[in-house]
Amino acid sequence: MDEVIALHDICLEISEHEFITVIGTNGSCKSTLLNVVAANIFTDSGMIETLKNQYI
Repeated sequence: MDEVIALHDICLEISEHEFITVIGTNGSCKSTLLNVVAANIFTDSGMIETLKNQYI
């Protein structure tokens, strides 16, 4: 079975009190991105940094 890469080479900076939207077609990993940022799911590799935490 082929490996599925859901998120690759993403750099996202959101300032405090900034409002953003995430748009894309069905299956474009919008929910996956938000769940990774919220630490609801974890990545196999890479790094997520927030003001208070760093997840590897």
